[in-house]
Amino acid sequence: MNTYQKCKEVMQNNDWSQRQLAGMLEIPEQVVSDVLKNRRAIPTHAFIKLERLRGIDANKILDELASKANWRARDDSNVRPLPSEGSTLSS
Repeated sequence: MNTYQKCKEVMQNNDWSQRQLAGMLEIPEQVVSDVLKNRRAIPTHAFIKLERLRGIDANKILDELASKANWRARDDSNVRPLPSEGSTLSS
């Protein structure tokens, strides 16, 4: 389930508007709107609150955040490995 679906689920289950969800997540309403339109990622602190509103266990939240962080790290083609000890950086 993606973040859009998770937001919609919480809004429907609680009969909340975007404004009410934004208040519960402590983020601006525009951020919720942008998340629902897939224009931006939800801030990490708001994602954690969203998952807690869905009744998700803290360990599962941490596992999901860690897997997303690992995926992003593998997917970032601009990241160069750190030089080994004693070597110098060159372009």
